[in-house]
Amino acid sequence: MQASAETSKQAQTRVRRWERAITRLMFQPSLAGFNDRLGVLE
Repeated sequence: MQASAETSKQAQTRVRRWERAITRLMFQPSLAGFNDRLGVLE
């Protein structure tokens, strides 16, 4: 049970990372400068 719980947490983290990356790619053409600033902050 613990192994499955850890797997689900890892899956959620992975999904969030993908959502973040996809959102960044979607908005990059219109907000390229803003994304560059975010990249520097990160």
